[in-house]
Amino acid sequence: MHRIALCLAVLYCLSVSPTHGAEPIPEAAGPEDREQIPKLIQQLSDQRIPEDAFPYRETYGGYAMRALVNIGIEAVPALTAAVETTDAESRWLPVQGLKRIGPPARTALPVLIRNLDVDSWSLRSEITDSLAKIDRDGTTVIPSLKKMLRDENPYVRESAATGLGAYPAHAETGVPALIAALKDESPDVRAAAVVSLGKIGKPTKTITQSLLPLLHDRGRYALVGHDVVVQFDLIDLVASVLSKFQDQKQVIVPALLAAYHDEQLPSKTGIIDALVHFDAAAEPIVPDLIQAMSRLSTTKDVGRIHEPIVLAQLGKHASGAIPAARKLLRSGDGLAKLYAAGVLACIDPDSPPTAFEVLAQPLQEPNKNSDVTFDFLDVLGPEAEPLVPDLLTFLR
Repeated sequence: MHRIALCLAVLYCLSVSPTHGAEPIPEAAGPEDREQIPKLIQQLSDQRIPEDAFPYRETYGGYAMRALVNIGIEAVPALTAAVETTDAESRWLPVQGLKRIGPPARTALPVLIRNLDVDSWSLRSEITDSLAKIDRDGTTVIPSLKKMLRDENPYVRESAATGLGAYPAHAETGVPALIAALKDESPDVRAAAVVSLGKIGKPTKTITQSLLPLLHDRGRYALVGHDVVVQFDLIDLVASVLSKFQDQKQVIVPALLAAYHDEQLPSKTGIIDALVHFDAAAEPIVPDLIQAMSRLSTTKDVGRIHEPIVLAQLGKHASGAIPAARKLLRSGDGLAKLYAAGVLACIDPDSPPTAFEVLAQPLQEPNKNSDVTFDFLDVLGPEAEPLVPDLLTFLR
């Protein structure tokens, strides 16, 4: 479910008063409860919220939809009919039920496709989103997904772009449509197209060249988790996808470095992380990373920074950071000293014993910096063996 539909559903549930009656919550364990299908279909339009709703605070209709999903394929014909016969506000639930049932609901595809022109953009988006969840091979739905990429509503277009990414076997059909979507006015649609191009198949020069301009795109896209919408920089997403195209290194690395030096960009984190994937290609930014780490020695209130972790990830390619890290280990304190210790443990073959001792302290006395130690442990891998006793103590 895309974020707008989810937010609308949450707001609706919060605005509806619970019922005060003994009517049981609709439920079904599986196919053996098939005789309940007619009653459950009728309950789809019930917008009351049960007083004892648990674990989901939703309507009777929502619980009925979940019960129909549990019944599975035998509920598909009734859910399919409900897509066309229920009132406009209630059609969203049978569509979602079919989507959750997935490929066994394939017989519903003609009806879903026929209803892609409904007036409600949220229902069009839900139907569009359901197509790729139901049609495993894409043969039936790809033409419809391409059509919905031209819908007037950005959330429908976003669902279509996401759906096309599910079909690598049809890349020759999906890629041109997704490349065109990279120029969409909505950053959320552009983000969905970027992700799908990263999933849909073998990285080609055409895909790479189409993604490179977005390294200077200052748009932000949104993701929803636990009913909270969080904004992310599109640049970071593009850089992450490009970092997987290792055979396009000669073209991608110069573009990443150019974006890194673009002073107008709000975030460089994704670009830095992408350069790390190309190993030695990140060496030109090492002096900047060292400078950022060195500034910790003169900062009173040290906050979380990304640069020391990147130096650790670069390993031997960041050997120039060893003198600065050793100096910070001697003169720094708190989080600054911890960062220096982590960098030395990861890149200095002659790392002083105190580096591992400092790195172990948040494990011995768990505090808010423990996750920084874990970041460095991820980089160290098997070389973190000296810290195993402290790690076991932490886990207890």
